[in-house]
Amino acid sequence: DISYIDTVTGGSVFIGMTIEEVDAIAGASMLDDTRYRIYDGLVAQFDEKGKAAALVVSGGLFINEAQSTRFVTPRGVSLYTSRDDFAKAYGDIALDNAESAIRYFMIDGDKVEYLGEKLTQEQQTKHAGKIFMQEFMFDKESDKINSMRLINIDIIE
Repeated sequence: DISYIDTVTGGSVFIGMTIEEVDAIAGASMLDDTRYRIYDGLVAQFDEKGKAAALVVSGGLFINEAQSTRFVTPRGVSLYTSRDDFAKAYGDIALDNAESAIRYFMIDGDKVEYLGEKLTQEQQTKHAGKIFMQEFMFDKESDKINSMRLINIDIIE
């Protein structure tokens, strides 16, 4: 759940990959900055070590629907997925009529642990620097996903 599958290349882009590894899957970036790159369908933010600390797929960033649906979650969810279809894929998330659905993970090397929908202060302190948030935002009018991101909570501004 902490990756996106590229529907064009078949590869997976995930947190912790180097710039070169992301480039190998997603292709050449369309815009480079010292901390982030915009690819065809994906924005990746890198930490000071050059490792992916955030991966974002968001409506409005891309000029056509093919770009915005190029990257999907391992459960097949992409931008424009309806709330009902999202609930079928992620039945473990309490959606109600919330504008977003959030899940937290602790990543320590190759070990990934799902922490749940809420994060306690104890978890945040115990796993400082290793907690990642998976967030799905829903458009109020269409009730479809308009943004997906995986991010190290330490870099959220």
